[in-house]
Amino acid sequence: FRDTENLYLVWQLLENGLSVETGKIEAMKVMPQNSVVLPIRWKTIFKPTAEYHLNISYRLKAAEPFLSKGGEIAYEQFEVQAGIKPTDLVVKGNVKAIASGDELLLTAKDVQMAFHLKTGECTRYAVGGNPYILRGILPNFWRAPTDNDFGAGWNRKLRIWREAYTTATTEVFHKPSENIKGGYEVRVIRRLMNDDVRFEQLFLVYPDGQLDVDNRFIAVKGKYSVIPRMGSLLEVSKQLSNITWFGRGPEESYWDRKTSQLVGQYQQTLAEQYFPYARPQESGNKTDVRWIRLLDKKGKGLEIKTLNQLLNVSALPYSHDDLDPQVTKAQFHSGELDERDRIFLHVDFLQTGVGGVDSWYTPALEKYQIRFQDYQWQYQIQPVR
Repeated sequence: FRDTENLYLVWQLLENGLSVETGKIEAMKVMPQNSVVLPIRWKTIFKPTAEYHLNISYRLKAAEPFLSKGGEIAYEQFEVQAGIKPTDLVVKGNVKAIASGDELLLTAKDVQMAFHLKTGECTRYAVGGNPYILRGILPNFWRAPTDNDFGAGWNRKLRIWREAYTTATTEVFHKPSENIKGGYEVRVIRRLMNDDVRFEQLFLVYPDGQLDVDNRFIAVKGKYSVIPRMGSLLEVSKQLSNITWFGRGPEESYWDRKTSQLVGQYQQTLAEQYFPYARPQESGNKTDVRWIRLLDKKGKGLEIKTLNQLLNVSALPYSHDDLDPQVTKAQFHSGELDERDRIFLHVDFLQTGVGGVDSWYTPALEKYQIRFQDYQWQYQIQPVR
């Protein structure tokens, strides 16, 4: 064992995922199997509504065999302040609603959105005439099977969740909101899996075009083992290919594979989201997401942010059909994929871990599995003008 004489510490204070202060500690000699307290003092005055993290990095003072001077040996991140939610502003105006045939058209300032009154699907969310959401905000319980999913037999065992919502019986209700002044609400109730599951969505539309989505998965009866995913699927205009998020990054992360990715603000493009594994499969997930923005070249688009818990989010130019080899385990490669003309945006409460702890046949540990029980999560969609 060796002491830490050849190491120095670099710290970085983040405010809402962005660096606001940095510092260095040069003298930090610690003998093997000992510990010391290193004081870290910053000058930043904390804002009550802001979230703060402290990043710690240990680096080499001098080069060592196979390691360069300044090379990072270890790093860690600590939450310093969670922050409190700011008070929502009162929005003036009224949402205009027109029901015609099977369509409900809602107008809020420069935002137009439409819902299908039979399926409950959002068929349009446009800002200033620009269609951003093409369809969706549909329940989604499936992911393209990973190699480890195949090893665990989940490709077959869990496939019942692939199209669970498509066989649902659906009821749609709508009326002016009693809780949001000038707002409007749409409630969708789906009964799935032979009435074993009830999935409820409440859409609250504000006069400025903000859309709050409340999702409830209710396990009514029956016995099921694992659910691959608990979330929503949206199909979004491919014009919104510039992606910024506040969460773990910059690489993909999953429930049981995330501590290496630090919380911060990151910017990427749609082209950087899919990792080309030899076999097409689930890819590009981001964990502990506070908000994500999908923007066009002019910086306009959508922001989706959590209202009560951290989210899992991914945005890919491929659909489930593109990445799923089906029960027959069709043989194809990522290089054969053709991009779609839209973005498939997953906004999830959870996704079951990827597993593979000790072998290819080992599924995710039970604590990282979505079990058959009740869940509720909420998020907000709003335009970035």
